[in-house]
Amino acid sequence: MAWFGTDPLSTLRRRIDDVDVRLAALLAERTALTAAVQDLKRVSGHPGRDARREAEIVSRMAEVAGDLGPERIGRIMDAVIAESLDVAEQTRPGP
Repeated sequence: MAWFGTDPLSTLRRRIDDVDVRLAALLAERTALTAAVQDLKRVSGHPGRDARREAEIVSRMAEVAGDLGPERIGRIMDAVIAESLDVAEQTRPGP
């Protein structure tokens, strides 16, 4: 990895900050999509979580996640999915 400037720690931290901003935007987008899916599931009678689909997501993500591996990606995605479902429930319009 090439260093730009005389302070590699600051350079790396700025890059992490940039990734964090993009990650937050992606999480917000995913949460909005989850809410839309949950609305459709409610009217069609589907359950809130689909273990088979979640396993497929984890498997796909683990292929590109490098050292994180399937176990860590599984824990991360479990939290992302649970929190997205929580937001969908909390922001759902009344009956």
